[in-house]
Amino acid sequence: MKENIFETYAPTYWAAGLPVIPLRPRNKMPDITQWSTYGSQMPTELEMQHWLASFPRGNIGLPLGPASGLCMIDIDTEDQALIDAIMNILPPSPWVRVGKKGMGLAYRFEGQKNFKLRGAAGGMIMEFLGLGNQMVMPPSIHPETQQPYTANANLWDVLDKVPCLGEDIEDIPMCAHWFASNYLPASRDTTRGFIRRWLILDFNKRVADKDKVTNLAEIIVAEERQAIAAWALEGLRRLNDAEDFTEPACHLFRIGQMRRINNSVQAFLEDAAGVERGDGEVKAQELYDTYVQHIQNYRRGTAVSFERFMQMCEDLDLDVTRDLLGDYVVRGVCMAAKFAA
Repeated sequence: MKENIFETYAPTYWAAGLPVIPLRPRNKMPDITQWSTYGSQMPTELEMQHWLASFPRGNIGLPLGPASGLCMIDIDTEDQALIDAIMNILPPSPWVRVGKKGMGLAYRFEGQKNFKLRGAAGGMIMEFLGLGNQMVMPPSIHPETQQPYTANANLWDVLDKVPCLGEDIEDIPMCAHWFASNYLPASRDTTRGFIRRWLILDFNKRVADKDKVTNLAEIIVAEERQAIAAWALEGLRRLNDAEDFTEPACHLFRIGQMRRINNSVQAFLEDAAGVERGDGEVKAQELYDTYVQHIQNYRRGTAVSFERFMQMCEDLDLDVTRDLLGDYVVRGVCMAAKFAA
């Protein structure tokens, strides 16, 4: 492997219209300031020559965005089940880069916002890299393994085959993660509109490996198609009569858990002594101060801002309004006198 990586390979990237920049040798960090500029424009000829002379031994980074026309999906997990779930919902990419773990996949940039997908424990699973981000290009040297990054093809050879992801790309892998894992969905959306879209069922019987039927769905469709159709029609009648789906006890329990996970105000109202839902009215600031103290006492993460607190109260169907003095009040909550004092 030639040590003058940037000097040797950067001109080939530039010739293909890819605005690569110098990174520090054997490092992921850019070696120039204002590098994100090159997500939107190609470097000038003068800049290219200066970089070649000044950073010949550097790694190579590709700023993403409209200049290259590219974005990247960076899968950063070793959990094969999660990798498979993500790969199953992404369009096949003609360019796959491998470093220490996971992989990077190239797609056509369409102005999407950057986002990260983390697991329940906070670890990174996947990241969408667009404008404002860069990806280390082969044959740069990985800072930990001290081995070259590799790819299944030269990026400049497959640019015309790179597919689009679509504007809803943030939602697709997040849903894949939810359904591939065994955790309740965590979301910043605390509205009833999010909650009511779920029907959660508990499956408590573990099937032994010897009893598993891998093609069970095909067998059921082949042997019980007419019975399934009859069952579906009967279910449709019940659905129309009830004007809603049947909600089993396990669903109601799990939805309650989900609301607590996603809305810390829900957990506060359920657990705080002296505070409960009812026909009362409480000044919003007093209720918020009690909420903050509760979060701190029980170490339940970080309290939300006052404005977010009021929104989360409304998401729980509490009435937030102003009284005659102009102060915000929350209706539908009762608070014992010693807490309201």
